Amino acid sequence: MRFFAFVDVGNLIMSLINSTSDFFYSIDTKKQGKITEGDLSAFLKKCGITIPDDELSHWWAIHDQDNSNSITFDEFLAIIGKVNLPREEDALGPE
Repeated sequence: MRFFAFVDVGNLIMSLINSTSDFFYSIDTKKQGKITEGDLSAFLKKCGITIPDDELSHWWAIHDQDNSNSITFDEFLAIIGKVNLPREEDALGPE
């Protein structure tokens, strides 16, 4: 039973990465492999989400840790990874 649960967790993780990639590239409309603050602002506006410029700039300053004025896919994964995913032992259930 544990093996099959592990395979399902692996499939779930791959689905999450693929979905995250699709989401990233929906923001990165220039397909440069990075998101700028302007890209994020335009995406949020397109979604009908209004965030004051100073708040977005503050969020950006926190997450653009290397001060490159862009967030790469790996950095984006690190940001998204802060979301609490189920632990493997929770997904496996009882033995």
